[in-house]
Amino acid sequence: MHCIYKKGKKGILFFAFYLLSYHLAAQDSILMSYERSFVKADSMGKVRVLRDAALDERSEEFMGRLCGFALNYALWNGEIMKDDPDMINLINVASKGAAEFGDKDSSETLWDLFSVYEDVLARVEILNALGDLGKGNAKIVDNLNQFLANQNAANQNAVFSSDMAVNYPVIQAAVAAIGKIGDASSYLVLFSTLSLSYPEEILQTANASLNEIPGDFKQFLLDVVQTNPATESAALPSEKLIAFRLGMESKKLTDFDKGELAQAALEAGFDDTRSNIDDLRYQSAQVLTDLKWVRASDIAVKRFYRVQTDYVNASATKTQFIDTINLLGAMGTADAAKTLALQLGLINSKVEQKIPHDEDIVIAFVRALGEIGDKLAFDDLLRIRDYLDYSEKVKTAANASLSKLKW
Repeated sequence: MHCIYKKGKKGILFFAFYLLSYHLAAQDSILMSYERSFVKADSMGKVRVLRDAALDERSEEFMGRLCGFALNYALWNGEIMKDDPDMINLINVASKGAAEFGDKDSSETLWDLFSVYEDVLARVEILNALGDLGKGNAKIVDNLNQFLANQNAANQNAVFSSDMAVNYPVIQAAVAAIGKIGDASSYLVLFSTLSLSYPEEILQTANASLNEIPGDFKQFLLDVVQTNPATESAALPSEKLIAFRLGMESKKLTDFDKGELAQAALEAGFDDTRSNIDDLRYQSAQVLTDLKWVRASDIAVKRFYRVQTDYVNASATKTQFIDTINLLGAMGTADAAKTLALQLGLINSKVEQKIPHDEDIVIAFVRALGEIGDKLAFDDLLRIRDYLDYSEKVKTAANASLSKLKW
């Protein structure tokens, strides 16, 4: 009985193998039939063969390989027919088909075609297909990254020329393909794209592609804010600002992530002596204020004294100075409260001596102390409300802050 079972099992396996072989043979037979038709057809007829094959009820079984066959045909004839409209049309149709039917084996053929054919529409279709088929293919990823890096270098040096056979639609398609593939090695080249003078459509696509790529996006942005990953030296102020803004706009980053990035940006801006770093300083401070990011208390205090000096020297505006006061209020720490109370005490002393004061700045100090609620502000706030020669507006603000003190 046992022997009979073993023989029966072998028979079942043989029959299953036979059915699989028959099925594969049938597939190959259909594929070969279409391939013969493709070879015999003229240039326009070859496209019709592909379109007819796509309508075959069994197209899922062979259509990807047929498109790969067509793409190889276009590559074999590329040198003599790279400007032929029918050949370019064939590439467009076959590229779409290869992507639709998931023929990953065509990836490298597609890249070779991209290198041979300079027609814009063909290149865009090839890149669209590579976005679908190139995932996990290190060679394709490297080629796309290098292509975009070359275009970025040309753009930066203003040396785009006709012999490069590229234009903005091709660059945008490359950026989109890189995003769809989603390899972390593409972070840097996409970021570099954002810092260049491309049309808005390309910049938007690069932004979207950066956000599509899985990986530690926050750490990449932190690296740019702190040190340029490309050169391992200080990034340009414009690069730091782009990285900061990307993080603030990103849906991938949590409020905690954004707080860390904003703190890093404020610290980087504080240490950077370049004059065009101001936007980074003030925008990061605003985010930290909104988030009440207590971890930035130390840098907020240092920032306050620097901006105060700049304000006295007329190199910072009153609005910028008030923003630093608000940042201290948002910190809510004892150090922030001491700094604010000390400055308000000095202003009170000047008011006693009839020295003019700026009402808006006084109110900013008063409200910031109320925001923190530290009782060490009590004496100075009480003097404002009950004893010193301030306007009713300032006294009202002092009274409101007194009511917020914690005992």
